[in-house]
Amino acid sequence: MSVMLICTLGNRDLQLSGKVIEATREKGLEIFENFDKYYPDLTYPLIRPVFRYIFEEERQEKIGRLILVATDQSDPAFRQKDTIEFARVLQRIIPKEYGAKVGQIKILKIPENPTYLDAMYDFFGTTLKDNKAFKSDNVFNMEELEVCYVEQTGGIPAANMALLYQCITRFREKCCPVNISEKYGAVPLNFVGKVMSDRKKSILLALTDKYDYASMSIHLDEKKENERFILKLSRYAQHRLYFDMLTARTVARQAMGEFSGEKNIFGSLISELEKIESGDYLSLILELFHNMRIKYLRQEFVDFLGRIYRFEEGVLRYIIETELGVTTKKEKSSESLTLARYIEENSELSDFIRSQKTPDGEAVDASKHGLPRFNACLNYLIVEKGKDEYKAVYEIFRKFIQLINIRNKSIIGHGFEGVSEEIIKENYGGDVLEDLKSVVSLILKKSGQESEIDPFEKINRILIERIRQL
Repeated sequence: MSVMLICTLGNRDLQLSGKVIEATREKGLEIFENFDKYYPDLTYPLIRPVFRYIFEEERQEKIGRLILVATDQSDPAFRQKDTIEFARVLQRIIPKEYGAKVGQIKILKIPENPTYLDAMYDFFGTTLKDNKAFKSDNVFNMEELEVCYVEQTGGIPAANMALLYQCITRFREKCCPVNISEKYGAVPLNFVGKVMSDRKKSILLALTDKYDYASMSIHLDEKKENERFILKLSRYAQHRLYFDMLTARTVARQAMGEFSGEKNIFGSLISELEKIESGDYLSLILELFHNMRIKYLRQEFVDFLGRIYRFEEGVLRYIIETELGVTTKKEKSSESLTLARYIEENSELSDFIRSQKTPDGEAVDASKHGLPRFNACLNYLIVEKGKDEYKAVYEIFRKFIQLINIRNKSIIGHGFEGVSEEIIKENYGGDVLEDLKSVVSLILKKSGQESEIDPFEKINRILIERIRQL
């Protein structure tokens, strides 16, 4: 494992006879060139306590790489205050006093004005990615970095802030800021953990809001029990959204074994899956509606349109089976009356179906399984049987013809034409999500239910509660 220390240098980081050195560049160069003469009177009061903390309190055996961040500006007006010569002096002092306990000592030069926060933010963002000081070599392996200590007591505030932010971004929890206090010496700061925790919460809450369950696993640690619960629940939701009910059920069962106190949550989710997998049309329709709503909200419009045909067919088959007491399955069964046989034995219905037109203007084939025949049966219930409550459904499905045409021309159908919300709105008269919702509400009412809880919203409420507790 590797330990790295970054120190930003200010005019207090190197002192002569206990006093601050004025004209840092000029005097610093003089000290460097006459090192042996000045060495006995040189001190570095801000960095020495960090060494003491790392070696004694943290019990680190070695600092593998020390990076001294010093100014070396190109603008002549500011060069006299630069700390580059301090860095060169420290590069000679530290090995004399710590020997092999401090390994590589590298100097990182700031060539720009360190008081400009925007410039420093960009500078350190690039530097931490590209500069040799932050890359592995045959002595120091950045991949094995255990902790990166950052001491900034003496540096320029804007440069310090930018460097620390970029260190947190790159090294995350491995970044450990150390503050120097006259009373307590080197004091580690805990705010990086708080920053990372708050950032993780914000990211997880945003992903939950977008139903992006798959991406949540990137930000969760399975070794932490509170995060593992969130991980399991998000994976369940992810596979359920994929209609991969088998994997979703496996994840939920594993979670029941791991989180004994949460059996009711995952047991309920398993029961929902079992109802869907049983082939119950109402459960399938509801699941598909919630799935379609999320696809639309996530702007996955091709996938949304790919579900339109299945939703329409599912609703029609449910209505026909409920109202006519038949099965819409193709297979013949001795136990139930098929729609095909019912049509053959009911001349009124068969004649009505043949009088109807397909979207292409052709007569509907009463013997052919598919949407034209199902829609004709729905219209039959409205016109001949007085089921006026289905008029709205019939009209909505007529508007679906335009959406199905767009679907057929897309990559999910038979073409390569693009799909967007604008295209959907231009071709669909009304709010398609509201229309889908109204169809579902009618089906629920006909089944004796007033409303149904969106399973993904229920999952999200639990996720949000647990994320906020992290």
